[in-house]
Amino acid sequence: AKAWIPIGKSDNRYSGTFNGNNKTVSGLYFNDNSYKYVGLFGYLTTNGEVKNVSVANSYFSGNSYVGSIVGCNYGGTVSGCNSSSVVNADVNSSDVSGIVGYLREGVVKDCYNTGTVSGNAYVGGVVGSSYKGVIENCYNTGAVNGDSYLGGVVGSNGDKALSNCYNTGKITATGN
Repeated sequence: AKAWIPIGKSDNRYSGTFNGNNKTVSGLYFNDNSYKYVGLFGYLTTNGEVKNVSVANSYFSGNSYVGSIVGCNYGGTVSGCNSSSVVNADVNSSDVSGIVGYLREGVVKDCYNTGTVSGNAYVGGVVGSSYKGVIENCYNTGAVNGDSYLGGVVGSNGDKALSNCYNTGKITATGN
């Protein structure tokens, strides 16, 4: 595995367009439980776009805002992406998922996760937590493990409806 530094962080957000052209990125490794905004992209912002890429055979572990594709999406679009990787966040983590850890605003569409996702709170197969985001045409078949606010597609959803999404992965809650 290759030690990975996520593209974009809270003080240097990614706002460009990344088109993976349906290629696969594999062998990424990130393991720092003091780090937030973890994924292929750490922080995606308004007008930013990540599309048509798979992340496989990779490992991501961080404090919060952890996803295989994008750690935090604040107004961008993630589309046509999938992950078969392991996301195993810190025991005090939140906003953890296979695709986008935290969907503050923006869109996640036509994405799926088949990898195992583990975290503490706000843990989902596709999106860990969504505040005002749109999630459509997404699914999860991977296992989702955590303490509270868990979901196969999304751990916690704000004021937007999910559309055309489903989960077949096993959900295991360790909370009381």
